[in-house]
Amino acid sequence: MAELHEAQKLLGKAMNTDIESDYNPEQENKMKTKTTTIVKQQSKKPTITSLSDIPFGGLEEPNVEQPVEEKTFETIMMCKNPNDGNDVDLLSIPGVKQKMNLYVTSLIDIIFTREELLQLDATKIKFNDEAVRNKFRLSDDIFQIEWCNLHEIFLNKRRNIKKGLKKQQTTVQTNPSTHT
Repeated sequence: MAELHEAQKLLGKAMNTDIESDYNPEQENKMKTKTTTIVKQQSKKPTITSLSDIPFGGLEEPNVEQPVEEKTFETIMMCKNPNDGNDVDLLSIPGVKQKMNLYVTSLIDIIFTREELLQLDATKIKFNDEAVRNKFRLSDDIFQIEWCNLHEIFLNKRRNIKKGLKKQQTTVQTNPSTHT
């Protein structure tokens, strides 16, 4: 029994020395340094200057240079107003980039008569988008993003005119003596 007790003590000492022999203070310091560095890097706010800087890899192919698009913008865009027959410079119409929708509704009033606007097929509307692009100096990418909203403005303007004409026709049919 004493031998068994002695063997346990020796085994316990061997295990303790084995654990202590694995301890390396230099390695612990390296781990602390690495952990501190990682925490510092994660706490920094990322500075994104282009789409390729986005952390998930960006939107471009890596190591492929993207061509720089040099777009020239017109300063005058003349159009004949079908409502009064006068020539109008579409870029001289007041408008600000934050309210492109108001500029588009003004263009609609100038470019189309009410009848032309109502006759257009809603799925095939081709609008003078170059006037908007040049007025606000939009790149092709930005314009494609904005065009969805501007197209909806165009369709809403068309719907409002249709609704107004239907309302006017209903009023004339219900009260024919007051409108003749």
